[in-house]
Amino acid sequence: DLTFAEETAALDGTSTAYAVACGGSTELLPALLYRKFTYLVGSKKHAYAWWMERFRPEEFVCSVVSRVRPSAVVLRSVFLHLLPEIRRAFKGPIVVDCHDADVHLAREAVRSVSGVRKVGSWLNLLAVRRCCRSYLGLADEIWAVSAEDAERVAASAPDARILVVPSGMPDPEVSVPAPGQDGIAMLVANYGYKPTENGAAWLLTDIWPKVLRSLPWARLNLIGGKSVNENSLLSF
Repeated sequence: DLTFAEETAALDGTSTAYAVACGGSTELLPALLYRKFTYLVGSKKHAYAWWMERFRPEEFVCSVVSRVRPSAVVLRSVFLHLLPEIRRAFKGPIVVDCHDADVHLAREAVRSVSGVRKVGSWLNLLAVRRCCRSYLGLADEIWAVSAEDAERVAASAPDARILVVPSGMPDPEVSVPAPGQDGIAMLVANYGYKPTENGAAWLLTDIWPKVLRSLPWARLNLIGGKSVNENSLLSF
């Protein structure tokens, strides 16, 4: 719940400045078509990190590592293709945090769209799979959020050290839930992202009617940008 000014004050300013510079990146059609072509012919860059490529992220990360001299580097999986360059600048342990099982996510993205859009998602899948197979094994340790995701990640890096590190928050910062008392459920997400939209639709059509049969007073709040079709919400 921090304001932007409070977030900036809480950091050294370097990360914030870089994030602001990358914000709102757009891509013209010729650049998009060229990028997708590189995925077809062998690019090892992670397809979900295209938006920051023109800001030379490898130079930024290596400069921060050289200045801060950390005990370890934790790298989000979408920046996996930066690992070889970071390895040259940093000799300590490097951890890759797989917030998603990226190859599985890319497959889900292919299944979530239809028509000509499926071609672009399929090319993304090629690049993500190639990236994970090429670089995941270079990490000293890989974090997955669940045992199921750990198995998915292991398919790309069978010899890697993979730990299950569930998402969570420190106990003192979390209020104690009271199931069944208020009857309110909430899902916060970006519904402009097709797999998330599909997941919300599945929740509405397959799961929520069962909840209502047991708890007729229950209420579901879907919160986020580009919300799902309002007509589907009205019946629930």
